[in-house]
Formats: sequence, structure tokens, C-alpha cells
Amino acid sequence: MKAALNFEMAIANFSVPREERRNISRLYNKMTVSDLYTLAPGINWEKYLNKILMDKILRTEEVIVIVPDYVQSMEKLLQSTDKRVVANYLMWRVVGQAFPTLHRAWGEISQHYSSILTGKVRQEARWEHCLATLSGSLSTALASLYVKNHFKDGSKDLVSLCFIIIRCAQMNSLNLAVSVLHQIPMS
Repeated sequence: MKAALNFEMAIANFSVPREERRNISRLYNKMTVSDLYTLAPGINWEKYLNKILMDKILRTEEVIVIVPDYVQSMEKLLQSTDKRVVANYLMWRVVGQAFPTLHRAWGEISQHYSSILTGKVRQEARWEHCLATLSGSLSTALASLYVKNHFKDGSKDLVSLCFIIIRCAQMNSLNLAVSVLHQIPMS
């Protein structure tokens, strides 16, 4: 497991600091799937994207790569790391995500570890964790139930219209921002 920890530390070392992630124009790197093969040729991008998106993605499809250097560093790390270490790391992450749902003793171990890493001393109550997980996973369904039980008949149509107007305004702003960005010479 020490090798898995070293693997995670290597990932952390080439992650972009939060301050640098505030520069939106540096994070908008549009490229095609074919360009991804140039960026990191050791990864089967079509297979990966098709599995993740559960759709047929073509090499001409455009994607946004937030940090190209991260992708290159991650590819090099994956190629230089034993597959067993990567598998152990992934299982460690899966188990770590499951800790809050396990017996209280496991939750206490997780809380102790978390308090060392983050300084967060209070353990989230089980019901708070369950509610956060549920609302994160089922937010649309929960919102639908709320609307069905608490909104008057015409309210839903009015809210839908408001969302359409907001979405159109956002798209117009986004299109304007993108067109302005394209006019700025990038170095």
C-alpha cells in the first residue's frame, strides 16, 4: 500500500494548484480526440471515452482538456507504474469512498485519517452523509417530487420558461466570451 500512497503523491505533485485554476482561458484547451492521441499516445482515448460516455465518440469529436500537462504527466506515470500498484490505488479510493457507509468503527478510522489530512475534527452524522449522497445522486428526482407536491399547476411552466430564458442568456454570454477569447492573441 505504500506504493499506492506514493502513486497518489505523484499525482498530487503534478496537479495544478488552485490559484492557477482560476485563469479560465488557460483551462480552455479545445482539441479533437485525435489530438488527444498526440498529447498522450499511450491511452486508448476512443475506448476510454466510449466507456465513460456510453456513446460512440469519433476521432473528430472536440473535447476540452483543462490541463494538457496533467494528461501527459498522468500517462507517463501510468506507463511507469506497475499495474498492481494502480489497481491497489483504485481499490483504496473505492474503499475510501465506502467508509462512511460501513460500520461506525470504520467511520471513526476514516474520520481520524481525514482529521489528520484536512484538520476537520467533526465527523458528519450518518444521516447527513446519507442525505448528501442521496440528494447528490437523486437531485433531479427529489426536485421533481418537491415540485409535484409544493408547486401550483401553472408554476412549473413558468419556472421552465425562466430556465429556458436563463439558458439562452448564458449561451449568448458564453458565445460572446468564446468569440472574444478567439480574438485575443495567445502566446
